[in-house]
Amino acid sequence: MWVKFTQAHDYTPSRNNRVTLHYRPTGGEAGDGVYRVKAECGRAAIKAERAVAVAAPPRRTSVNAPA
Repeated sequence: MWVKFTQAHDYTPSRNNRVTLHYRPTGGEAGDGVYRVKAECGRAAIKAERAVAVAAPPRRTSVNAPA
């Protein structure tokens, strides 16, 4: 699931409560707050109004990869 975080969000997986992941609205690969997350995390962030669902970005291939 791809989401764009609008606010900081901490996620603790239900199967491993010894780990907490922190997502920032200025983080992600391009610094735009867009992350690929587990559905459980995405649903929780959207429900808490800290993220919105977004479409998956286009895949990189050798044809369209930046030079």
